Amino acid sequence: MVSNVLIVNYLQHLGGVKSDTRARFFRVKVLFVFVKSKFLMECSTSLIPLILILETDYFRNPFKLNFTQIKETCLYFHDLGKARRFYHEVLGLPVISYVPDKHIFFTAGTSVLLCFNRNYSKSKKSPPAHFAEGPIHLAFEVRSEEYEAHKQELLKKGIGLIDKVIWETGQESFYFEDPEGNVLEIVPVGIWAIALPTNSKN
Repeated sequence: MVSNVLIVNYLQHLGGVKSDTRARFFRVKVLFVFVKSKFLMECSTSLIPLILILETDYFRNPFKLNFTQIKETCLYFHDLGKARRFYHEVLGLPVISYVPDKHIFFTAGTSVLLCFNRNYSKSKKSPPAHFAEGPIHLAFEVRSEEYEAHKQELLKKGIGLIDKVIWETGQESFYFEDPEGNVLEIVPVGIWAIALPTNSKN
């Protein structure tokens, strides 16, 4: 029978996951299985459940995926000239790349808005082909104190609102369309506060 000292040494060897609640739970489970099996049989096979649990990928590789944001959003246009006029000249988004008949890219804060010629992106080999049919939805976030000013500015530019919604936070957002018929939305900071973790920057 392997001694408790060896078990403790093995757990210490795993290291690096001490602060993780799930890891602590699994360690308790490991020790429980060992104690239980020790009572059931006094032979080397009683360590099999323990070894199986200790050798899981969770213990050997405790890394978790941790995405910081959605960096790119993609729209598709038949006429990239209309995309340029609307997103750059009307909405004021900076252009960072423009290849006529292929694509035009804009920045919005730290995010990137990619607008592709649908037929071009559909036939690409690398990066992989991508395309969509019908209206696509995306939302722009603005400071809460500037929300109403953004609404009024778009109205002055002749952009009609197609909907307004009051959300669970009590805040409002409004919707409008681009020349391709995509459904755009303006939301104030904090509108997702109910769903996001308390340590979110929003």
